[in-house]
Amino acid sequence: MLRIISFFSIVIFLIINIYHYNVSYEVIKLEKKIYKIENEILDEQNRETQLITEWAIITSPKNLEKLADRYSKSLNLKPVTGNQILINSHNKDEVN
Repeated sequence: MLRIISFFSIVIFLIINIYHYNVSYEVIKLEKKIYKIENEILDEQNRETQLITEWAIITSPKNLEKLADRYSKSLNLKPVTGNQILINSHNKDEVN
């Protein structure tokens, strides 16, 4: 009787250990996946910040003025007049 109880105890112990090993392995695998995804998110956020900064520099009034001065003759650029601006309105209550 004692042998049977000992045998079943050992079998249950082995099953629990195998299950614990599998769960631990899955947790480690998921943690690696989370770490990789978090790094990808940080890279994307850094890239977005870089693009926003580049856009702010490119569209700064000082830079636009410099570019306009440099290329206005070759592109035949002229100042915009008021009659060239058109407000498109679908609603009659809005200003035309």
